Amino acid sequence: MAVFDQFFARACCSNIGSRLWRLLLEAGFENPDCRAEYPIDGGSDSLYFESFAESLRSILPRVIAFGIVSEDEIDIGTLEERLRAENVAAGSCLPAPTMIGAFARLKASN
Repeated sequence: MAVFDQFFARACCSNIGSRLWRLLLEAGFENPDCRAEYPIDGGSDSLYFESFAESLRSILPRVIAFGIVSEDEIDIGTLEERLRAENVAAGSCLPAPTMIGAFARLKASN
């Protein structure tokens, strides 16, 4: 959703996941093994629609303050139901946010 894209483009360190590999190298780790994953879900009983709406609700005051959208444009009170109805009607799904993780070992000291 464009609202999240625009918000996180302005947020401090919103790209920390994509910087993780380099940060681990700079911290003295060797050969970091990084992974990115995002689950996808759909259907009328999916919890993703609530999660998506509540995530937007949590940043909405800042989104409005940044001038990305107005409160009237979002109608946060009905967003979950509208997302669910639209996705179910289209036989579509909704991706969860990307999760990034890493495993690394410190370089051996001589």
